[in-house]
Amino acid sequence: LSGHLGHLTGAQDKALQEFKARLEQNGYYTPASETALPSADDVTLVRFLRARKFDVPGAYAQFTSAEDWRRTEQIDQLYDSFSLPEFEMARQLYPQWTGRRDNSGLPVYVFEVASLTKEKTDPYSKDSSRLEPRIVALYEHMVQYVLPLSSAIPHAHQESPISGCATLVDISGVSLQRFWALKGHMQRASTLANARYAETLGARIYLIGAPSFFSVVWGWIQKWFDEGTRNKIHILSAADLTSTLSAHMPLSSIPRKYGGTLDWTFGESGPNLDAEAREVL
Repeated sequence: LSGHLGHLTGAQDKALQEFKARLEQNGYYTPASETALPSADDVTLVRFLRARKFDVPGAYAQFTSAEDWRRTEQIDQLYDSFSLPEFEMARQLYPQWTGRRDNSGLPVYVFEVASLTKEKTDPYSKDSSRLEPRIVALYEHMVQYVLPLSSAIPHAHQESPISGCATLVDISGVSLQRFWALKGHMQRASTLANARYAETLGARIYLIGAPSFFSVVWGWIQKWFDEGTRNKIHILSAADLTSTLSAHMPLSSIPRKYGGTLDWTFGESGPNLDAEAREVL
C-alpha cells in the first residue's frame, strides 16, 4: 500500500504538499475552504504522483496536461449531459463492472474481447467524432461513481480510498486477424487511461485465455502502456485461472465462467451488487 493515502512515507507526503503548492501557484488547484471542496481531491493528486514515482515535475506535467484537456473538451459538462442510450452502447464494447470487489476493495471489471464482433464494432466506429467522448464517459463513470462507492464500502484498509480497479481481460476465442482489427479500438482506451486517468487500472490486470500466437499480440500491447502498468499484467493459464483469481478475490466476486459463484454475464447485465454495496447506496 506504499504510495497510497494513509500509507505515504514522509518523502511522499512532502511531494504531495509540494505538488499542491505548485499547482495552486499556477492556477491548477484551489484548496478546500469553509464553503467549497478542493478543486482536486488528494486521491486524484496522489494517483498522478504515483504514476510518476512521486517525481513532482513529472506529475505536474501530466496533471496540468490532463487538466488543460478537461477544460478544453469540457469533460464535466460532457459527462453530465451524456445520453444514457449512447452510454449503454459504449458500455457493451469496453470493460464492465461486475458490481463486486477484490480482497483489497478494488472494483472488479471484466472485458470479453470475443464479444466485440464486427457486427458490433463497425456501426459503433462509423461516427469517429464520438469515439473518444464515449470512452471518456465510461472513465468518468468509474472515477466519479464506481471508485467513490467502492471507497465507501468497508474494505481491508479503510484509511486508503479506492483509486483503481482490478480487470479480467478474456482474450479466448479471438483470432489474430480479429486482434489486428480491434487494435485501434483497444489502444484508444488504454492510451487515454494512461494519459488522462493515471493509475486507475489498479493493482492487477488478469489476462485470460491467451492463444498460441499471443506473443505477437503482446508485442503490440506492451507499447500501449507504461512500464508500471505492464508490470501489473498477469497472464493466467487455464490450469491456474481459478486458484490465482481466488487468491486475490472471493469466489463471490468471480463470474461462474471463470470458476467463481457470481451470476454475472458480460454484456447481458449491469452490476450485480452485493449486500454491502446496496447498504451503502
